[in-house]
Amino acid sequence: MKHGKRNGHFLGPGDRGPDHERRKIPQPGQDVFADEAGIHVGASYNTLHAVRQMGVDARHAGILGTGPWADTIRRVFESEGIRHVGPTDESVDSGFCVALTDGTAERTFISMRGAEARGDESTFQSVEPADGDVVHISGYTFAHHTGEGLRAFMRRTAPNRRFLALFDPSPVVADIDDETFGEMVEYRPVWSCNEREAVLIAGRLGLPMHQGTFRTLIERMARRLDSALIVRVGKGGAWLARPGAEAELVAGFPVHAIDTNGAGDCHAGVLCAELSRGTGLREAVGIANAAAAIAVTRRGPATCPSRIEVEKLLAMQTL
Repeated sequence: MKHGKRNGHFLGPGDRGPDHERRKIPQPGQDVFADEAGIHVGASYNTLHAVRQMGVDARHAGILGTGPWADTIRRVFESEGIRHVGPTDESVDSGFCVALTDGTAERTFISMRGAEARGDESTFQSVEPADGDVVHISGYTFAHHTGEGLRAFMRRTAPNRRFLALFDPSPVVADIDDETFGEMVEYRPVWSCNEREAVLIAGRLGLPMHQGTFRTLIERMARRLDSALIVRVGKGGAWLARPGAEAELVAGFPVHAIDTNGAGDCHAGVLCAELSRGTGLREAVGIANAAAAIAVTRRGPATCPSRIEVEKLLAMQTL
């Protein structure tokens, strides 16, 4: 998991072509200028922020370090009422990520690992979710040593789990080892991903891409996962597939996106918040779609709107 993020909006060299053509990520050896830049707490915080924006309690069980980046994270957590219930590493600061956003609102990331990546099997041993809680699991955790702690947590809680787990696989799902991937499937979380990640998951499940429509593919994926699968498709909304049922496209909200950085985290966080309230899965996906639509109209990464803003957009849809 990454915490400290620098978010830059880049302007390419020269005066040729419209603005969106000039605002490109630099090629090797190229020099470009950014329109603007800022330092923000991001990554797992984006999801926690979305939960808090929906008026639901949020706790962070990851590792925080010691240093200026970790201090920044703690200040933001305290200001939003997010409780850190995970370990503290006294020997190293938390990591950071440089996020580059181009003229099409696409993001490119360069990450530096920190305390969050230095866990072991004991990292989450004190985490005891209550009945009805929702635990958000990031696939990025499996890219680091902390993944061993996550696997230990899953083994410990699987037999009598009375809370809901939501797994956000991220692109690293293509690289985690077969044993870990198999354990996650057996854990039966709700899977929440974008189109690219869905294709990667299908490959891990051994499902051919060329047979049938995308809808058919995710229906087969849900059966193979034996769990609900949510696939975000941008302004189109999100597909919801459940084992033994036809997949449904939950409508989105077409908007002019200026920054998609953190939109998936917003969607996942709102899903977690709504599911913890007991909201049905389809309705929760619709609420998350509305929140993410508003989020991409703002500079990120943590741009999840308030619950009031989301309710207003949903009300407009029903008029």
